[in-house]
Amino acid sequence: MRERARQLTRWLVSPWGATVMVMVVWLAITMPGLLHFGMDGPDMSVILEHLQEDHSLRAVISWFTGPWVQGPEYYRPIVSVLHWMDFMVWGENAWGWRLTNAIIIALTFPALTWLCDRGLEKPWAGPAAAVALASIQPTAEMVDWPAWRTDAVCGLFLLLATGAALAYLREGSRGRLWLALGMLLLALLSKETAIIWPAFAAVAVLLIARDVRGLTLVASATALTGAFWLMRVSLLGHPLLGAMSLSVDFKTGTQLRFLLQTVTAPLYVDITKVYPSVEGQQVWFLVPTVWRAVFADAVFICANIVVGLTNVRLLGVLWAWRIITYLPSMPFCCMWDFYYYIPTLGTAVLYGVAATTVAGIVRPHTRSWRGEGANTDVTEAS
Repeated sequence: MRERARQLTRWLVSPWGATVMVMVVWLAITMPGLLHFGMDGPDMSVILEHLQEDHSLRAVISWFTGPWVQGPEYYRPIVSVLHWMDFMVWGENAWGWRLTNAIIIALTFPALTWLCDRGLEKPWAGPAAAVALASIQPTAEMVDWPAWRTDAVCGLFLLLATGAALAYLREGSRGRLWLALGMLLLALLSKETAIIWPAFAAVAVLLIARDVRGLTLVASATALTGAFWLMRVSLLGHPLLGAMSLSVDFKTGTQLRFLLQTVTAPLYVDITKVYPSVEGQQVWFLVPTVWRAVFADAVFICANIVVGLTNVRLLGVLWAWRIITYLPSMPFCCMWDFYYYIPTLGTAVLYGVAATTVAGIVRPHTRSWRGEGANTDVTEAS
């Protein structure tokens, strides 16, 4: 019994145990708020209407051979099945649909730990990244709107694919390669944003693994993505966005500005909106918003400096994720916060790596201080 208790204690203070505790705490904090809204959000009325008309097994099969449950423009069978499951279990109960979103976000926490542990060999960066993700927008909004789970599901699978791919580059295990491709396929079946992942893989290979394994990873991921693209075009009969991009497209300058805002967040928003908003106020230094902005900017800058000084290639990989995964969303910039969610996953990992790096630097000094203090006490006692 004591041995089991010791094993449980050791597990709880491990990165995976810490990640589970972050999941439990975050769900406990989040779940009461799920009751405060109705079935609102973009496209939910369309999803419910289609499921009410037909929620048979034939409809489920049709999502794998044609457009998804929400409309004719996209091919997202995995998310369609999740919508169908919610409808069958919860009906039109908004609380249940949001609970599913919360569970998907919670599962992202161990996916972050998997990526940091297996892919980056920095296991403690995982729970730190989970804490960062829970506190960064648009995670909170992602929970409230069930129709936004496309990005949450796709991001979850992309994290798993990236962790397996980085482990393959380091270890050479064919199983890791197949796992990466399998997770990439599930991401592709969740949202078209995953089509850009081979470009991120290519940048990662150039920075950390320019060898046969890297070439194999990029070639196989590109081949899988190309096959998916051809299948999607044959099933839907039009390219990635169809006519949708024409109705929501923004000027090039606007798209580039929001790309800059995404990759430099939170600096861009604070410099252009928060700080100017208190200009001329005599007691600006007492405004809580200003100090929150200062803290967020300082953390972001310090995280980049810490990771850049200790591992500049890893910093390049994380910035590649934040830039490349946003590119498919550029035609829809400044519409909804959920378009920023997948790039935000890279920001969370950046914070997690920086936190563990600082902890690794401080820990030896803390131990030496404790040792010196203990020696001093012994000397004084003598």
